[in-house]
Amino acid sequence: MTIIDLSLRSRPAEQPGPALNRVRTVIESLDLGCECKARLATALDRFSVLEDKRARREALTAARGERERIALLLQLLAELDEIPLAEPDGSVYRELEFLFRDVAAAAERGAQAVARATQS
Repeated sequence: MTIIDLSLRSRPAEQPGPALNRVRTVIESLDLGCECKARLATALDRFSVLEDKRARREALTAARGERERIALLLQLLAELDEIPLAEPDGSVYRELEFLFRDVAAAAERGAQAVARATQS
């Protein structure tokens, strides 16, 4: 039985909100013509929407990756059906324990990714 190393962690997407708000504050303090300031505000709004979509796409991609990890782990856990009741090798049980823990960890990372998607 093979144990899959799931130590790679997906990085959450950076949220543009705080930085974008600081940029908006600086722009509001500038002495710009009304039309120029309005066009800049519109551009920042469009940028914010695009960044939200990017963050949601990255979060959903991460969640899908965790789903794929879980599917692979479940295939390995299918070996549980083949273990005899009187299995003499105790390491088999330890490997199965690790697989179940890996499924739980992948599920938690997937849940966190989906939560990030809903925050976008």
